[in-house]
Amino acid sequence: MRHRWRGKTGGAGDYRHRHTPFKGAEKRRCGKYRLHCPVHKKGNRRGGAYVKGFNSHGVIAVKDREITKADIARVIEAAQAITIPTDREVIHVIPQEYILDQQDCIQEPLGMTGTRLEAKVHIVTAAVASAQNIVKSVNRAGLAVADIVLQQIASSEAVLGQDEKDLGVALIDIGGGTTDIAMYHNGAIKHTAVISLGGNQITGDIAVGIRTPAEEAEKIKKKFGCCMTSMIDKNETIEVPSVGGRKPRVVSRQILGEIIEPRVEELFQLANQEITKSGYDNVIASGIVLTGGTAIMDGMVELAEQIFNLPVRRGLPTGIGGLVDVVRSPMYSTGVGLVLYGKKHSTTLVL
Repeated sequence: MRHRWRGKTGGAGDYRHRHTPFKGAEKRRCGKYRLHCPVHKKGNRRGGAYVKGFNSHGVIAVKDREITKADIARVIEAAQAITIPTDREVIHVIPQEYILDQQDCIQEPLGMTGTRLEAKVHIVTAAVASAQNIVKSVNRAGLAVADIVLQQIASSEAVLGQDEKDLGVALIDIGGGTTDIAMYHNGAIKHTAVISLGGNQITGDIAVGIRTPAEEAEKIKKKFGCCMTSMIDKNETIEVPSVGGRKPRVVSRQILGEIIEPRVEELFQLANQEITKSGYDNVIASGIVLTGGTAIMDGMVELAEQIFNLPVRRGLPTGIGGLVDVVRSPMYSTGVGLVLYGKKHSTTLVL
């Protein structure tokens, strides 16, 4: 199934993010299924070059003194009037706050009276080729894409409470190939970042360190992994399959912990550096929320509290009904978040 995107330019292949659903002929062309795709990077060591987020600011003069929807649209448009490389596309333009005649921290200026309206927004861009590859992969599976959504934004829909976003919180989504960061304050997203380090690197360290196939290393990580050696019984052992048809070996679980702990500590230190570099490290009073499949590992919360010197909790998907126990795990945060995001930003639910 082929699908043509229509962005602000109206041309095919324009992947600019919009918060409105497809309409009319576009919707019919999409067919029966709508899919919100998470944007993330797997196995790329370029330090987050695929996805980039930054803040921008726009100002307009208000013609009729009372703020209308058209004025809000114009000031958002002014905030996105930036130059980006031709190989990148805007996928999110997220309002942070509005300022009306120097009165700041306004979340909804509609209907207010003033002469000068400003908007602060967070803009996320992605590599055009990577976005196109995601869409092509989904289309070849017989589905159509409704939106491309940054992974940590989707996860935050499922695991963060509004009170945390208001007070200030940092979400750290630790996936297989990357670790994704989103920082919130005053109810708005302030900073996003991607670190090219995740659970796959931990699995690789285990495979090399105890000389076992990668598939077995992944199973061992999930079943016996612990990133704090102080939490492991020194007498505890595990059976490790060998390579090349050799007999399984018995290895101390303490050795497994000594392999995992330095890598997780490195990951948290890189995340802490990114949070400090953002300039919002002093406003995340709610602390850190860890989610993603790797966050399930024993000792993650305890080690994170030592590194960040902040309260840390493990984020589980919330706000859903039905078979909740099936998806009540950090590994499903992005999937559940995409569903919630689609419901929140679509006026029509297509089944």
